[in-house]
Amino acid sequence: ESGSAGASPSRNPTFRTASQCIRFPLRLESLESRVAPAGVFLYTDVDGDQVKVTSSLGSNIDLVTAANVVGGQLRLLNLTPAVFNNTNITVSVVGPHVPGGNGLANVGHIDSTGHNLGNVTVVGDLGQIDAGSGIGLPPAINSLKVHSLGRLGTDTLGILSKIASITIKGHVFGTPASVSATDHFGFVAEQIGSLTIGTTPTAFSIVLAAGPHNDNLAVGETSDLNVHEV
Repeated sequence: ESGSAGASPSRNPTFRTASQCIRFPLRLESLESRVAPAGVFLYTDVDGDQVKVTSSLGSNIDLVTAANVVGGQLRLLNLTPAVFNNTNITVSVVGPHVPGGNGLANVGHIDSTGHNLGNVTVVGDLGQIDAGSGIGLPPAINSLKVHSLGRLGTDTLGILSKIASITIKGHVFGTPASVSATDHFGFVAEQIGSLTIGTTPTAFSIVLAAGPHNDNLAVGETSDLNVHEV
């Protein structure tokens, strides 16, 4: 008789399948900063910086037509055509640093009279900006970011109060302190090219810094007379 010692329990494997549901929250992200601008204009400014002007509306040709660059200075950006209504504008320096460049792009005047603007950024000085439809909401300019506003006065508009040279063949006097210690005199302009006092062979020149808005130097024998670039 054959028999079997206790039968082994069944070892049939058991498979279990786990179903998992992973939920990811939906999120809307603004892509505005990554959208290519509609219009791009490049130029080289007065100190050699490469300047890029971008507009979110209009074409390259529209932007080139709007920009008035004279001698490397963007004097006027005319945004009055309807194509620029509510556009975003950026003026910035691009590319590597160049010798003599200051990394700033100065703009004389942005004119959007009759139209509103979106976000305006000028990485430099902005002399003047006009915008607004005159209808009310939305605002005339959604946001304005500049390095400085009006610091260079009318220089960036292409109008400069300048004295090319001053020559005084005699002596330079103001008022002696023994007479008056409160009055002052000066040669005043936005830019003064040169100042020479005396006659040959004893004439001498006052060293002035190049460009406008730099010098404020006392000259003469009474110390109350200045060469002043405002």
